[in-house]
Amino acid sequence: MLKSRSSALVLSIVAGAVILSGCGDDDRAQQPPPPPPQGDTVVVEEAPPPPQEEVIEESPGPDYVWIRGEYHWHPRRHEWVWAHGHYERRPYSDSVWVEGVYVREGGGYRYHPGYWHRR
Repeated sequence: MLKSRSSALVLSIVAGAVILSGCGDDDRAQQPPPPPPQGDTVVVEEAPPPPQEEVIEESPGPDYVWIRGEYHWHPRRHEWVWAHGHYERRPYSDSVWVEGVYVREGGGYRYHPGYWHRR
């Protein structure tokens, strides 16, 4: 009787560890990694304007993803310039597009460009 109880206890502990270890993997899989390091980036003092309204065209195919338009800083003109949205083909069937973001840094904003992430 004691042997069957300790076997059941060991089995329960092992099963619980397997279940819990799977939970952590799922959480990380849904969180994309940080974008790859970029070359020279610029910190701009003024925030980018709100995104422009865009009409999303019909997709050219099932493997294409709409990449929203966004503002980019034009260093020679010292102004924000709108880059229109467009479709891009997924590099892999399980790829998702992670949008670029502007992060407040010091006295300005630094752009972290979008990138493809495999799930």
